[in-house]
Amino acid sequence: MLLGKSLLPLPAQAPSILPIRWASDHPIYPCPSADVSVCTGGIGDSDWPLEAQACGTPVIAYGRGGALETVRGLDAVPDAPTGLFFAEQSVAAVVEAVQRFERDGAAIAPGACRDNALRFAPERFREEFMAFVEQEWMKLQRVG
Repeated sequence: MLLGKSLLPLPAQAPSILPIRWASDHPIYPCPSADVSVCTGGIGDSDWPLEAQACGTPVIAYGRGGALETVRGLDAVPDAPTGLFFAEQSVAAVVEAVQRFERDGAAIAPGACRDNALRFAPERFREEFMAFVEQEWMKLQRVG
């Protein structure tokens, strides 16, 4: 698992969690072989959960900011979840979320994580944007 600086004391309380690295305020990208990626940030941290999901890695994320848009929560999307959320940035909240992941995480499939990340792929954005522009251009041509 990958953890932010504020949670580095966590392994003493949860020995099954090992912080891989912490790099100042720069994004930390998940390792493809990780069992789960923990995102402790908030607003502006939406890339990290997407990188993890692109590798098929489930995400445990702070339930604020971009993670709410990029992670499909275990409670909200029972048919294709990609992670779960914790409500506050505290060691206790993360430990509780990790315990829940250990209990219920089997419901999160690597394929669902990957598929969810593809919703945010640049290619998809370009295709849908161009289709929209062409559709609106055609409407303009009919009016004029």
